[in-house]
Amino acid sequence: MSTRQLAKLLNALEANVSSRLQELVKLGLVKDEGWSRLEGRNLKLYSLNVNAFSLEFLPQGYRLRFKRVQATQLESSHFFTGDFEPPDINFEFIGRKIELQRLSKGHSVLLWRIAGSGKTTLVSRFVQTLELPVFWHRIKETDSFFFVANKFALFCLSSAVAYHSNL
Repeated sequence: MSTRQLAKLLNALEANVSSRLQELVKLGLVKDEGWSRLEGRNLKLYSLNVNAFSLEFLPQGYRLRFKRVQATQLESSHFFTGDFEPPDINFEFIGRKIELQRLSKGHSVLLWRIAGSGKTTLVSRFVQTLELPVFWHRIKETDSFFFVANKFALFCLSSAVAYHSNL
């Protein structure tokens, strides 16, 4: 199946499908079959490099088990969407008092700056001062709305379970 066909099937951008397929090629789950001329068009072709797989949806994420074409043992991979924590800031934090005060005054905040100006560090330090659960997600261009919404729903579920278990 070509990336164009797969993109149509998934209702996604072909560029996003291609970048995800390249990641799967690096992991050895998908085989890059190279370019081929089909029906007058040059298409990049891929094939599945797995004989069997199972996918378990867990409260904290998912677990994927699979067997590669030439392997004898089952392998597994997992992604726990329960990783909602901001990065740890374990160094001296200097000169951002005014910005931290501004963050503490707002209910919703949009922080917009050039790359490398310390936005992640500032917000991570700020949320360490909160006594509330914080949903942290670094958005990538390949993240779908469904993926982020599902991760947020799991965060809400895990926060509710943690809250009720502390009563």
